[in-house]
Amino acid sequence: MCGICGFIGFKDEKLLKEMTDTISHRGLDDEGYYSTDEINLGFRRLSIIDLKGGNQPLCNEEKSIWSVCNGEIYNFKEIKEELIKYGHIFNTDTDTEILPHCYEQWGIDFVTRINGMFAFALWDGNIKKLFLVRDRLGIRPLHYTFDDRKLVFASEVKAILKYDNFRKELDYNAIDDFLTFRYIPGDVTFFKNIKILEPAHILIYHNGAIDIKKYWDITMEEDFSIQRQEYIQRFSSLLDSSVKRCLLSDVPLGVYLSGGLDSSVIAGLVKKNYGEDLVVFSHGFDGEEDELRFARKVAKFLNAKNYEIFIEEKHLELLPDIIYHLDMPIANSDIIGFFLLAGLAQKHVKVILTGEGSDELFGSYVHQEMLYYGYKLKRLLPKNVIKNVLPWFIKQSPLWLINKFFRYPGYSLDNESRLKLLDYFESSNLASDYFCINSLFNQRQKESLYSDDFKNKVKYSNSPAKKVLQDILYDENIKHIFNRLIYLEFKYWLPTYHLMKEDKIAMSFCLESRYPYLDHEIVEFMGSLPVSLKKKGLKRKYLLRKISKNLVPEEIRNRPKGPILVPINKCFDKSFEQKLRELFTPEKVKKRGIFHYEYLKNLINNRKQNPFLYDRQLFALLTLEIWFNLFVDKNGR
Repeated sequence: MCGICGFIGFKDEKLLKEMTDTISHRGLDDEGYYSTDEINLGFRRLSIIDLKGGNQPLCNEEKSIWSVCNGEIYNFKEIKEELIKYGHIFNTDTDTEILPHCYEQWGIDFVTRINGMFAFALWDGNIKKLFLVRDRLGIRPLHYTFDDRKLVFASEVKAILKYDNFRKELDYNAIDDFLTFRYIPGDVTFFKNIKILEPAHILIYHNGAIDIKKYWDITMEEDFSIQRQEYIQRFSSLLDSSVKRCLLSDVPLGVYLSGGLDSSVIAGLVKKNYGEDLVVFSHGFDGEEDELRFARKVAKFLNAKNYEIFIEEKHLELLPDIIYHLDMPIANSDIIGFFLLAGLAQKHVKVILTGEGSDELFGSYVHQEMLYYGYKLKRLLPKNVIKNVLPWFIKQSPLWLINKFFRYPGYSLDNESRLKLLDYFESSNLASDYFCINSLFNQRQKESLYSDDFKNKVKYSNSPAKKVLQDILYDENIKHIFNRLIYLEFKYWLPTYHLMKEDKIAMSFCLESRYPYLDHEIVEFMGSLPVSLKKKGLKRKYLLRKISKNLVPEEIRNRPKGPILVPINKCFDKSFEQKLRELFTPEKVKKRGIFHYEYLKNLINNRKQNPFLYDRQLFALLTLEIWFNLFVDKNGR
């Protein structure tokens, strides 16, 4: 794992050094540069494989093809043996040295041969072409700006802000999308002129122009030709192989263990395949209401060394540091837990395996279940029941009765939630269902939240994010509705929110995170899996539960999925409200010019009526204001 940056179309050695220094936290072990009048490549190294000889940039024998890569190529040994047979000569034992040789042998389409997580830049000096490539699932980030025939790229946005000619214009629609969906779907950032290279895409720069093409996609077509037992065996084999690949390392590694099924299975497979003692890392807030009690049981079952860290009130002060490293605001307080966890793990290991990606494989998020069964229910019930009876029932029912159907223990709903429920039953299609269930702020709330000036800057009807999400939810090529919901989260929620967040938090501590569930062979297999094997009625992750026997305690294997929360009202109650009142004064809100102060004041005053909703909304607004302070007011410093 590393950090990469560079530019083409001009030469500026001072800028290259500044950009590389800005992402030095991604690799404290070494640095490297390749700079000519044509191309400039910068690199910061976190040494994982070939500790002595693997520094980058790396090149072919003639030194005409150069590359810098952030990531790991798990099948590099097999490819290297093949390349040696073709006569290629290697100078190191590192995985990423194969990249310039692969390109020399097969052209840029070689990317379909490699198994791994990567974001790399490759320069072909013979034909003066630069290629930027991102892995299939978007595990590793890559940002770029292109203007006036000049291309600047980096692992993190803050490095691009070092470029003096960058036009720092805000994308107001992206801000609106964030406050709608809790993340920004697609290739956009909060800056109009900084884009994200999307997963499974290649950007080609040549003669002052860029072209972008997709090289891979998930096919969501159910295959009923295979027997259930064969599916179980195949999934077990694929996951076992993926974990073995993720153990490739010349440095110590461990596992994030939440106590849920996903990470527990990974820990069990690491225990089975790893030749060293198993080390796991967990976080919580009290040891009773959180998931620590389950993590401890798994650690004991696996005879693992278990390190724990507790979230405390004082840790809210870490937010500016976290947002600086993330390059973006986040609408979920779990970033504080992840930040503490990464800091803990970094003291003991350099590589961490996680259970991220399993929820996307199986479609096991609460909102996916609600959307799927709600969609079916709304098509079974008579229209009169949908339009009249259910809205009447929701309006008349006491809140305690509505809360019987709410899946988040420790929280309850209020009248604002009742209004959202009414909006849902007035919705007429899957896309509007999705926007209703997943919206952080809906259109009604935004009318009161947004200032008149900001409303004029946001073009609701032209939101690119809304269109890309709608296109998937209306895509009849994906026949099963549940698979559309899975594909949507794989396409946008996973890379743009989860993986971006986890990469940048881990790399802020020079820690490499790996994701066995996100091996592309597993993802392709799961795309063809019948929905009935992803879930069995209301029981989620059917296939994973089947293969987990003897890997994890039976209690963990059979327990229902629970939400992983860092509850603000329990962890940071006083400091959170203090911070809100400090940053959202009438003067500061007016100067920022985005929100109405009165709405914010009422939201803060009433937050205890529904902490599940209001604290999440306020946390998003708080991290957005911190982001503004860091990246607009202070230019990423």
